[in-house]
Amino acid sequence: MPEVGIDLKASDAKITQDDRDHWAFKKVERPDVPQVKNDHWVRNPIDAFILQKLERKGWKPAPAAVPETLGRRLYLGLTGLPPTLKQQAAIDANSDPEQFDHLVKKLLASEAYGERWARHWLDIVRYAETNGYERDGMKPNVWRYRDYIIRALNDDVPFNQFILEQLAGDELETVDSRTVIATGYYRLGPFDDEPADFAEDRFDQLDDMLNTTSQVFLGITLACARCHDHKFEALTQHDYYKMIAIFNPLTRPQSGRSDLDLPAGSVEQLANEQKRNGEIAKHNSNIDSINSAVALKRIQDGTSKLDEAIQKALKTPAGDRDSDAVKLIASKRNEIAADADSGLNDEQRDQLSQAKQAIKALREETPDLPRGYFFTESLENVPETNLLVRGKASSPGPVVQPGVPTVLTSVQP
Repeated sequence: MPEVGIDLKASDAKITQDDRDHWAFKKVERPDVPQVKNDHWVRNPIDAFILQKLERKGWKPAPAAVPETLGRRLYLGLTGLPPTLKQQAAIDANSDPEQFDHLVKKLLASEAYGERWARHWLDIVRYAETNGYERDGMKPNVWRYRDYIIRALNDDVPFNQFILEQLAGDELETVDSRTVIATGYYRLGPFDDEPADFAEDRFDQLDDMLNTTSQVFLGITLACARCHDHKFEALTQHDYYKMIAIFNPLTRPQSGRSDLDLPAGSVEQLANEQKRNGEIAKHNSNIDSINSAVALKRIQDGTSKLDEAIQKALKTPAGDRDSDAVKLIASKRNEIAADADSGLNDEQRDQLSQAKQAIKALREETPDLPRGYFFTESLENVPETNLLVRGKASSPGPVVQPGVPTVLTSVQP
């Protein structure tokens, strides 16, 4: 980086090899296990590192914990819950020297393990079930992301897979509802459903995604680079907007006028559900046509028990109904069906039964996809990303291409 005191623009700054050689940007290497004097105390390599520091200070390890204490520590550490009296008694009565190895495996296999340790991950990825701001509205079905984390821990999902599913679960070779729900990670932050400045709010959302991702997965903070180069780190404003460009194609439903959650699945699964829904809609339309015709006949016969407003809507020819009448009939379809039931003939009942059986079969063949809280991405309209002067959405600068911080690569910008 330029020497302190030299006034250079971001485009003039060069990332040096010294910057790349900083310990924070170096690959983690496995250290050699240290040699210790009291080696019979060492049961695993980690013990050797602990004992090395103790011996340097002339200290000795504390006596081994009694079974009661060790068992309680294991329960609290792995599940967050103390052992029950019955569980504690079983520990005290067990003289098997390997009982704690078995207990560790048992607790790691328990659901409580995932529930306890998922909390720590949920904290760092800013998980919340409400949006914040004045109304603090609920995030529908965001809990599915929470359950994904719990299951991933309990299923011992490899960490690299755990990361990939959250960052790109919709882009993997094998995509399903679970991996798409994992991408809800991006959407966990605060959400203003009525911002005063939509452009500024949009960049605040992107900033939230970038700042969380850089801290959680890269171990660095990039937020300050929204407005300027970092003063004492090899991180530039250009780096910031290169990463913003990665997230910029992500979009979300912006208001309560549309569903804030979405069906989660692969492209093929979504297409199958859409096709199924179209077929179900046709059967429902036939059902509604039969019920409406019978209900209208009962209105004309004076035997209908429907409200006057519904009767008026049904008596209006379908082509002449206004939007209010259409909505009323759709919202009261169950009442219309109940009123029409006593006027159905055998042929109509058979037609309704066949339609309902067909709908049931369609739902069994293609079950509903779970709904999740996540972003979508359009590959047809990829937006340009501008470097914002002083970080203001109202002051766009040059266009920036997607990328990662230069200090993490081997090439110059």
